[in-house]
Amino acid sequence: MAGARAMPGRRQRGFAMVALITLMTLMSAWLIATALQRTNSELARERDRTTLEALQKAKAALIAYAASEQWQLYRGEMWQPGALPCPDRNGDGQADCWLPHTSSTIGRLPWKTLGIDELRDSSGEVLWYALSASFRKAAGTSVINSDTTGQLRVTGSDPATTVVAIVFAPGTALATQNRPADISDPAHNNAANYLESFNVTDPVNYVFTSQNASTDSFNDRLLVVTQAQIMAAVEPVVAALIERDVKPFLSTYLSEWGAYPFPARFDNPDPGTLGTGTTRAQSAYVGDASQSAGLLPVTASPGYAWTGGSGTATGGGMLSSCSDFGTGYGCIMWKFGTVPTNTVFTVQAQFTNPGMSFAKLPAASAVTVQGNFAPGSFSPTALTGTMSGAGTSGNVTYTGTYTGAPCACWFWIT
Repeated sequence: MAGARAMPGRRQRGFAMVALITLMTLMSAWLIATALQRTNSELARERDRTTLEALQKAKAALIAYAASEQWQLYRGEMWQPGALPCPDRNGDGQADCWLPHTSSTIGRLPWKTLGIDELRDSSGEVLWYALSASFRKAAGTSVINSDTTGQLRVTGSDPATTVVAIVFAPGTALATQNRPADISDPAHNNAANYLESFNVTDPVNYVFTSQNASTDSFNDRLLVVTQAQIMAAVEPVVAALIERDVKPFLSTYLSEWGAYPFPARFDNPDPGTLGTGTTRAQSAYVGDASQSAGLLPVTASPGYAWTGGSGTATGGGMLSSCSDFGTGYGCIMWKFGTVPTNTVFTVQAQFTNPGMSFAKLPAASAVTVQGNFAPGSFSPTALTGTMSGAGTSGNVTYTGTYTGAPCACWFWIT
């Protein structure tokens, strides 16, 4: 009888154990599912982070390239502040430019030209890159300054206009895209096999699409480079270069001539010829007296000459002038009777076109003094210049002292 009374309790304990095991199983399944879901979410965030970091590094490298004189010259390229390299068109990591220079361009990021590591997105694809024609590296055809605007446009979730450049993470290949590994295969370098929803039928004003969420038909990620971002890096560099390379010319000129040279005209020569690839000759950068603003007058020579010498001297003697001896300085000659010690003389000559360029006076010690006096008995003092208002002529004044013993001698200056 006692054993019969114990049977219901054992059944109840058995049912409770089954229920507990079932509950534990359900909780374990829920925890596993939650962990898997969290892991997948973390993986997705990690992939997004990897892609974004690659895009940000590419953007930073492009901006640095635009402002780096040292890197561009190191590569044997011309230094063009603000200019960006063409994309890589054949998969070798080097920039590949092609005509016409007025076209915008698209291809892979030229990581070797930029001097960085090969950047890939989270799917393992090399980043792609589009460049506005207005910022292409092409001296004489691309005039880049703080007023230059980009010609690319982005529509969609993150619209943008007047974009200078765009870097793309292509993501995994879609069902409609063919991405052969062979770089000689034309499909390998076809943008349509990597990027979605873009329009490059207009050879200049390319249009691209942005989309926040990936779908079966769109998985690109992109980052734009703006004119403001480029110029924020380029303008301080250019200002420093002006301080380093241009200001000394202006300061030296002002100290020698008492004024600044006239600027060259913007339209000299006709800027319309620049679009054909014609470069401006250095002789064209000559100052214009009618201009108060313009280009630096860096012409090599607008026609310099020293002529028409005349002057005075203390201590007597006869002063005369002579023609150019072929030294480039002209020739001013003095014939004296008896020349006393410490005779000081001042001589002036005309100098043509000092205001048309950075005409530079030689040092007083560079002027040659010749004659029948004892060696070392002549001391140059100063050589100064003053410019006429028109800038087409100026006076060069040379001062020197005879320090030898009194003599019946003659000498000339070239």
